[in-house]
Amino acid sequence: MAQINPTGIDLTTGQRRQLTSSDTLADAGGGSLAVGDLILIEKKEITSHTATTTFSGLDGNTDGIYVLQSFWVSDTAASPLLYLNPNGLTTNQISESANLSTSYGWANSSRNLIADNFTTTNQSYCVTHIWARAAGPGATSLRRLFKTNHQRGRSTFMKAGEWSDTSTNLTSLVLESSVASNIRIGSTFILYKLASA
Repeated sequence: MAQINPTGIDLTTGQRRQLTSSDTLADAGGGSLAVGDLILIEKKEITSHTATTTFSGLDGNTDGIYVLQSFWVSDTAASPLLYLNPNGLTTNQISESANLSTSYGWANSSRNLIADNFTTTNQSYCVTHIWARAAGPGATSLRRLFKTNHQRGRSTFMKAGEWSDTSTNLTSLVLESSVASNIRIGSTFILYKLASA
């Protein structure tokens, strides 16, 4: 375990590196991690074709907000979709997407759609913000929400959705391709949580 200052400098080695949840965060002057700083939970680099990959051991009610970076490689002929399944579930969800590069309007999905790779390209990059807490101050029940900025080639999309279950703690996130084995070698997924105090 190393002491890391909020800008990612290891105080032992003086080298900048990515923060992890096991680091003790303090700078030489006794500072601390700032609210909103990103703490790495896990980085997944896909080394064999798969339909799903899972981030587990989460506690959405404690962590509050997650940020997911996705670089997704798929088969160019398959035209797959990439879904975000809270706790591995595919129910009680809805999402919409819009192409910001054209006048194409919103399209609905009964799943949490975060990316799509059509036949002209086989890779996407997206950043997804996830509100993971099921209850707010005063035990108010909250729907879990997400928003994704998604780039495929030179086209830019925005996707937004929700998981309407307001009682179950979010303990895992499953990324699922709509086509078998279409999370391909070279895909990388990185999950962070936001520091809250």
